[in-house]
Amino acid sequence: MKNYGLVLGGGGAKGGYEIGVWKALKELNVGLKAVVGASVGALNGALIVQDDYDAAYDLWTDLTMEKVIKVEKEIEEGKGKILSKGIFDTAYNALKEGGLDVTPLKEIMDEVLDEDKVRNSKVDFGLVTFSVTDFKPVRVFKKDIPYGKLKDYLL
Repeated sequence: MKNYGLVLGGGGAKGGYEIGVWKALKELNVGLKAVVGASVGALNGALIVQDDYDAAYDLWTDLTMEKVIKVEKEIEEGKGKILSKGIFDTAYNALKEGGLDVTPLKEIMDEVLDEDKVRNSKVDFGLVTFSVTDFKPVRVFKKDIPYGKLKDYLL
């Protein structure tokens, strides 16, 4: 059997489709040698490498914005309004204060990710993240990530 590499992209809602691709690859008995991803693709990549399809499927079938970021009251009130002032104000404040509060996403990652499984997998794993201090992409493989820091790199 040939082994392939799988590259997963970013883009929030696309993550659910990536899990569907993984399901199809599993059903076709396509072996993976390496998985790399960016943003949500990196999170999905880690789930693929730890070989936990059920956790990934459950995650994506039950995911809402509120389960990923703390949603400010202004955004909740502005739902359905294309150019809501509350959405712009909240986005501006989030950028000014260093970003959105992703505490809910961290909690999800604590539940579904097993760093030891990722590290011990025969499937290699890499990700692309972004250094806000250097303003450039950072490409790393699991061997380059300090132990205990995988979730930090995924965020």
